[in-house]
Amino acid sequence: MKKSKLLVFILLFSFVINFLPKQALANEDKPPENKNKVVEEKKELVVKKEGTDKEISDNGKSVKRRDVEQTKLFDIMKSAVVEKDKSITVTTTIKPKQIYNGADVIILLDTSKKMTEESKKRAKESIKKIVKTLLEDDMHKNLNSVRLISFYRQVKDSVELKPSNVEQMVEKAFEEAKKNTNYGVSMQAAIHKAENIFDKEKNNGKRQHIVLMSQGEATFSYDIKDKEKARTTTVKGDTVVGESPFFPWPFYVEKTFKKANMIKDFKAFIKLLNRLGIHNFDNIKDNLGLADYLKLFGLDSVFDYIKLKEFESNNFDSSNFDYSKTVGEGYHNHSYQRINVVSKEFPFKKTIMAALRSKIEKENAGEVEKILNKATVKVIETALDTIFYQREYVFYNHNLSAQGEAKIAKNKKISFYSVNVTDKSDKKKPELEKYLRDMSENGKFLDTNDSKLADKFKDVLKEISIEDKLHKDYEAEILEKDGNATFSKAGKGFIFSYPPKVNWTLNAEDIKNAFEKDRPLKLVYKLKPKKDVGTADITLAESTAKYKINDNSQKSEAAGKLLLKLQDVIIESNVVDETEDTQSGSSGSYPNGKDLTTVEDTKPEGNKKENNNKEDNKQKPNDVNKNQKAKVHKEKSSKIPKTAIAGSSTLLLTVGLLGMYISKRKNGK
Repeated sequence: MKKSKLLVFILLFSFVINFLPKQALANEDKPPENKNKVVEEKKELVVKKEGTDKEISDNGKSVKRRDVEQTKLFDIMKSAVVEKDKSITVTTTIKPKQIYNGADVIILLDTSKKMTEESKKRAKESIKKIVKTLLEDDMHKNLNSVRLISFYRQVKDSVELKPSNVEQMVEKAFEEAKKNTNYGVSMQAAIHKAENIFDKEKNNGKRQHIVLMSQGEATFSYDIKDKEKARTTTVKGDTVVGESPFFPWPFYVEKTFKKANMIKDFKAFIKLLNRLGIHNFDNIKDNLGLADYLKLFGLDSVFDYIKLKEFESNNFDSSNFDYSKTVGEGYHNHSYQRINVVSKEFPFKKTIMAALRSKIEKENAGEVEKILNKATVKVIETALDTIFYQREYVFYNHNLSAQGEAKIAKNKKISFYSVNVTDKSDKKKPELEKYLRDMSENGKFLDTNDSKLADKFKDVLKEISIEDKLHKDYEAEILEKDGNATFSKAGKGFIFSYPPKVNWTLNAEDIKNAFEKDRPLKLVYKLKPKKDVGTADITLAESTAKYKINDNSQKSEAAGKLLLKLQDVIIESNVVDETEDTQSGSSGSYPNGKDLTTVEDTKPEGNKKENNNKEDNKQKPNDVNKNQKAKVHKEKSSKIPKTAIAGSSTLLLTVGLLGMYISKRKNGK
């Protein structure tokens, strides 16, 4: 039994040993580690970019596109190369993007009775110029559209205008309004209708414009939802002309509402006292010192007991208007809404009554006289409260509501323009012009005679500039530029010092040509140190991008930094390209062409000699070839490796021993 176990053990052992030659063969297939690598460590200048490659977008929302939150304007890319002489070549490129996809224009034409012949003529000419500019002369004419909405008390549907039909369509609008008794001006409703049309088209990528042509006085507007809480403001001027609210339409009576002042109306109060039998108070106003109060406050508005107020609807948003209900009589821009009692007492009652008592109630008066004096004071107090109690007349101002609607449209990125077609002979011309001008873009009328009228309907990137603030120890030389580029040296002012700068400016023509030709704009300049910059890391250049869209103010944005660093660089060569072996060593070269000889120790200790085969190699090249050893990079040999032979021998030995054991056992039997 023991011998059987021994036999099994020997068989298993020989089986394991059989795998050792294969493992050895696998190891021999791996290339030997090359110990002839060279690692070099040195310092060199490098430029690192920090946020210099970026996309500039219209953060100020100057571009009036509704399909995107922020319009992408242009890309900036920067690169920098350190030259052998330690100068640095900086390249900046700008690639403009498409920001304009055409213009959609809706012209709002007032066709009411308030439009005089002069106003009509001026409106017609302005409409024809807009159509010609956008649909005939403009290079983007195929992308543009112009529509017309006419209005009086009614607001008509929009019609398409073309160079071929513009005059006909305008005449038709005036004629149809006249046939329909064209009283009333629904200016806010016309603006609201154009706004709704554009809301449905907001994703087409085009710039949207409303152009208003009106004599300037609106007579209808939308109602206000919460009138009790709605903000009001004081009417400018002393009067408001409107329709009397005491009779229903059509029996309106024109009425002039006036503000009233206690100081100015004191004569009426004296007359009332005289009627009541109270005399000798003709000089009471002067005796009370009310003139001193007026002088103290600098104006008499504090003594106004009747005030004229109007809803501040020019600052309302759409949530404040009730678009289902229209208010107004159709004749004036103000409509009466309500009377609001502020106080049942006259202004500064306590102060004035104290002064009255001091004049009327005497300290040495008898009892009867005191009673009479107190009664007199009470009568005067009641009379003052009756006449001069404080109240406000509150009005709708239809022009302010139209301004509010225009502001709502602007907040949706719809451009809004007014064209001045008011009649020069109109007495209210200055007031009406102000209403129209205030609702127009930038508080200016649209001039249809402007040679650059087309630009008013476009988003134009008028200027791009890049300012690179340089390190104080560097100066720049401009090598290549599109547009205009200048270098300014460092300077010192009375208080502040100024770093050296490179300023690069591109105008609208530069930008337009680059976009149309689909090529980037480029600036290349070389930075040269005025002295050794040392080993400290420095900010080489700090960039700011600036741009201007249309006539808006210039916007700026940080455009990254270039950092100059002196850093360690580890250079590890590739494996030596050994091309020749000798009896004593191998020779070869680095990839960059540098010669290299690696000597192996082939002599006994004490018998070494540097390059001992150098002369022999030169004199007897044929002998060298005869005695040449295998190359360092040996090709895979077809001979059986020694490890494989050793493994096979072990296996044979094991088999032999096993055979001897079996034979001996048989002989023993």
